[in-house]
Amino acid sequence: MIKVVGLVLHPRRDCGSAVDTIVNWAAERGVTVLGLPDEITRIACSAVPVPAEEMVERAGLLVSLGGDGTMLRTMRLVEGRKTPVLGVNVGRLGFLAEVDLPDLGEALSAIDEHRYTVESRTAVRTTLPASGQNAGTQNAGTQNAATQNAGTQGAGEHNAGKYSTGEHSTGEHSTGEHSTGEHSTGEHSTGEQSGGREVSAFNDVALVRVPGHGLAAVGIRVEGRSFVNYAADAVIVSTPTGSTAYSFSAGGPIVSPNVEALIVSAAAAHSSFNRSLVLDTTEQLALDVLPTSGRLAIEVDGIIEGYAEPGSRLEIRPVPAAAQVIRFGRTSFYERARRKLRVEGSAQVGSADPADAVVVDSFERQRYEVLLGGEVAGVLHYRRHGDRVELLHTEVDQAFSGRGLAGRLATAALDDARSRSTPVVATCPFVIGYLERHPEHTDIVTGPDAAQAGPEAAQAGPDAAHRA
Repeated sequence: MIKVVGLVLHPRRDCGSAVDTIVNWAAERGVTVLGLPDEITRIACSAVPVPAEEMVERAGLLVSLGGDGTMLRTMRLVEGRKTPVLGVNVGRLGFLAEVDLPDLGEALSAIDEHRYTVESRTAVRTTLPASGQNAGTQNAGTQNAATQNAGTQGAGEHNAGKYSTGEHSTGEHSTGEHSTGEHSTGEHSTGEQSGGREVSAFNDVALVRVPGHGLAAVGIRVEGRSFVNYAADAVIVSTPTGSTAYSFSAGGPIVSPNVEALIVSAAAAHSSFNRSLVLDTTEQLALDVLPTSGRLAIEVDGIIEGYAEPGSRLEIRPVPAAAQVIRFGRTSFYERARRKLRVEGSAQVGSADPADAVVVDSFERQRYEVLLGGEVAGVLHYRRHGDRVELLHTEVDQAFSGRGLAGRLATAALDDARSRSTPVVATCPFVIGYLERHPEHTDIVTGPDAAQAGPEAAQAGPDAAHRA
């Protein structure tokens, strides 16, 4: 039985309804809810503000409310512990989050009753080089402030634009989630004072060129011996979790999170050898910044944690089973990867015809599903209240957007309710907008939403339709 739940919130997205669901669920069971002070004070709730160290020590479950960036931050908080982490999507579809808001209460009960599995995630650790380590760069210690600032700004510009796919593509790195979360609270520092500090990543550690300071010339040492030298914009050491992030955009392979391995990839390689390496976690790995290299930013899960000069060496240490992510078995890693990365075979001809879409009532999960080409392309969540049905939330997979599937879901749900003589309560913004455009269905809408459907839909409809 869960006694204490800890919350980690996205710093900008509206997590109020998700927090309310958790707090109400906990109140019915006598469960204590903890949160980080700078996060839960934004929301009027009964969660108890405590320092991160106390929350991690007391909580038997951590709930991440946000996207993949929030999940990475939560996993770093519990690194090395057996405390499971539940990811709740608040916003964009991600790889790591397991449930959406309408399923949150049911998910908490399933965890409380031990009806779940855990998926172990590998992390990587390294120690940042000391500022005075690099004998080969005498100017490094005497660089003026203007030069250091230019390097910092350049690396930030590079970081902001590099993530186009995979787990970083949620936008949480590029929009500054980490910079407004724990990174900005003083737990991490960047620049020359960071030397000797150990850092951990669940996605990747990358040596990234700083504009104006030359290429990243990095030697890869395996088992104490030099294997290959890369000249590139960046050299990335990724976990299987991060194989769908920066590593993927650099041409690296998609690796199952069940594999214990490290992936070494070069982004925009200028050398003749541009292939990725996949190493076992028992093999020793080190990155040498070569004499011909420019000054490099050390990025840890997308955050600049320090800098490396020519002559520096980073020993990379894998940490198998560093965090435990909760799974309910509803979707597989490969389903999420295919949808998120829009994977299509090179020999594939055409695409599924939206006219062939089929809508089914997955009543055990309380949602309508639209199937296209054998895949669940979208869902409309609902909840039954006695003789009424409440239409809650519509989602269409990004890969299938713009094909009218949200409208197919709304039509099917309303037609099904009519055939069963079931009154409908519409709280889903898209359905409200749909009712405005299709008044022939409004006769089965009841409750306060029936009266609000017209004026609210005029405002919610176009935006909701665009999102769906």
